[in-house]
Amino acid sequence: MTCMGLLVEVHLQGHCKYLEERVLPALGVLPVLAELGLRFVTFKDLGIPRDIKDRDLWTLSQDQG
Repeated sequence: MTCMGLLVEVHLQGHCKYLEERVLPALGVLPVLAELGLRFVTFKDLGIPRDIKDRDLWTLSQDQG
């Protein structure tokens, strides 16, 4: 199974921009993520409701890869 992206948990979405713009470049991992084809996605990006139950999110994630 191929991982299509890294889903940012609802409560951490505000921190994601900081991670992408500051932390990850400083660590030198952005080229690795790009090489692997991984990207950060939010619930909104994927049309997932913010109040989805954990079990439903797990099932959806498994179904979508």
